[in-house]
Amino acid sequence: MTFDWKQAATGLAVHHDPVQWLGVSRRRPCPVCGRADWCGISEDGTIVRCMRVESERPVTGSDGAVGWIHRTGVFDESLPPPPPRRVYTPMPKQRLARFAEIHARYLSLTKGTWLAHLADSLGVTLHSLKRLDAAWAGCHGAWSFPMRDAEGDVTGLRLRNNEGDKWCVSGSKQGLFYDPRRALHDPVLIPEGPTDTAALLDLGFSAVGRPSCRGGGPQLMQMLAGRSVVIVSDRDEAHFRPDESVYYPGQEGAADLARQMVGVCSSVKVIQPPKPYKDARQWIISGITASRIQLSIEIAYEW
Repeated sequence: MTFDWKQAATGLAVHHDPVQWLGVSRRRPCPVCGRADWCGISEDGTIVRCMRVESERPVTGSDGAVGWIHRTGVFDESLPPPPPRRVYTPMPKQRLARFAEIHARYLSLTKGTWLAHLADSLGVTLHSLKRLDAAWAGCHGAWSFPMRDAEGDVTGLRLRNNEGDKWCVSGSKQGLFYDPRRALHDPVLIPEGPTDTAALLDLGFSAVGRPSCRGGGPQLMQMLAGRSVVIVSDRDEAHFRPDESVYYPGQEGAADLARQMVGVCSSVKVIQPPKPYKDARQWIISGITASRIQLSIEIAYEW
């Protein structure tokens, strides 16, 4: 049912609001007032009911709340739709292991134009995102990347919204990000996260992403035993513990993983992007070439 703009333009409140409003949140604030509560957005993203900023189109919803209608423009179909209204119901335990089926459904509903927009925003190619099976998880309002074990089975789903916030689908087990359809070749590069993995795939490297700076060790050792590996560390800023001692999560996590893999892999090296680049993706976006990264690998210390 469409909104009656002629009726709203008269200045009279509409007492039978026909729009199905999606609640705003910190991840999706009101585009008119910028607040994260009370306001609503239509399912197609073209209409906003702002409860603070007045317009010539007042509206009283069926819930009795009075607000003002603002139009945001024509919905861009090249972008993923906003998440639908969530109904929070407990997920049966027997469904928690069905991540492969859940992600297959996300893939079947994902349009190529949406994925192309994600690729542009991240600075990677559409091809690399497809290799990692990236998909739009509409019910979460985020992109979904499957995490896999050493055999290629999906163990969980990592989510990333358009603001860069990251979390996992409830019940997920940490796993690795890689293309299960391609054979690996040495050296295998090990970055953090799916987007750094996609960037390295774009340069032609074999890459297997870990879920965090401290995660994925057992799966990596099982999967990459006997191979030559290069851990691509994030260049994190200094963090402070409660006792005020300093630590660097990315660099220390990379060193810890290197120690675990010595004796399991034929060769273990660690590289990190130079300043000011935080991670592999930023480094590659800056214009670094595969041959330059290969040179960094060749001169790196072997653990």
